[in-house]
Amino acid sequence: MKPANDNAKTARLSIGNMRRGDVIFATIAAAVAGVAIVAGLFVTDPPWVVRQQRLDEQRAGSLNMLSDFVGRFYTDNSSLPKSLDDLLKTSTYRAYLGTVDPATGAAYEYAPGDGRSYQLCATFDLDSSSKSLRAGNVWSHKAGHHCFDLHAPTKP
Repeated sequence: MKPANDNAKTARLSIGNMRRGDVIFATIAAAVAGVAIVAGLFVTDPPWVVRQQRLDEQRAGSLNMLSDFVGRFYTDNSSLPKSLDDLLKTSTYRAYLGTVDPATGAAYEYAPGDGRSYQLCATFDLDSSSKSLRAGNVWSHKAGHHCFDLHAPTKP
């Protein structure tokens, strides 16, 4: 049996209420969406890596703040604090300091050295050279336990 007109042909090439052009468009759109989702999985880091990056950024930020306050302590007292507890005893600094690791609760390590030199140490989850960790040059580190050799600023 021969169709009476082109509308009859179109009706046979449809799915549900969709015409052939709509079916092709929907198929292409679904394929593009699928490719975008798969590509997104390769471009973004998995959630646990993002969490590790954020924790490492918090650790570096805390060490940066500790370093600033050690420098202020040195400027005010002409000596380094003997421990982080000595730094915390000064009311000026107490409210601002994060002295423990945000994930483990372990205290950051501080060791005064000779003159103006001292060390601050923490344990990091990732290497700071990874593409998405935003650590500055001073706070560059490998994954694992790392100590930074620092110096209090000279008095103005």
